[in-house]
Amino acid sequence: AGIAVIAELLRVPSLPFAVGVYLPVTTMVPVFLGGALRWLVQRVARTDEEKNERRERGVLFGSGLVGGEGLLGVAIAGVVFCQKWKAEDPTVRQPLPMEIGQNWAQRLADTLGAPILVDIAPGVLGLLVFAALAVFFARRCRAK
Repeated sequence: AGIAVIAELLRVPSLPFAVGVYLPVTTMVPVFLGGALRWLVQRVARTDEEKNERRERGVLFGSGLVGGEGLLGVAIAGVVFCQKWKAEDPTVRQPLPMEIGQNWAQRLADTLGAPILVDIAPGVLGLLVFAALAVFFARRCRAK
C-alpha cells in the first residue's frame, strides 16, 4: 500500500506502473508503444483543447479495449470449461470449437506446406493486429 501511495503522490500513471510492478517486462512493450502513439497524436494537435480532447478519446478507447479483452478472456474460458465438462473422460483432450487452445500455427504450416510459418505466423499476426489497432486508434483520436 505504501508503494501505491508514493506512486500517487509522485503522479506516476497508474496503469503502466501496475503493469510494471505485477507483470513481466515484456508486457511493457504495448504500454510503451501506446504511450509513444499518444505522444505522436497529441504532438500534432494545434491547441490545448484539442490535446485534451484527444487524450480523453484515447483513454476512453483504451479502456474499451481493456474491458473487451477481459470479457473475451472470460468467454474463451467459458468455452474451454464447457468443452472439458462435456467430455466423458476429463483426461481426454477434445478439439475445441473455433480452434481455441489448439496449435493453429502448426495446422496453418501443414496446410500451406511451409514449416517456417510455425515460428513466424503468431508474431506476424500479432504485429499486424497491433499495427491495425494503432492506425485505428490514431484516426479515432483525431476524429471530430
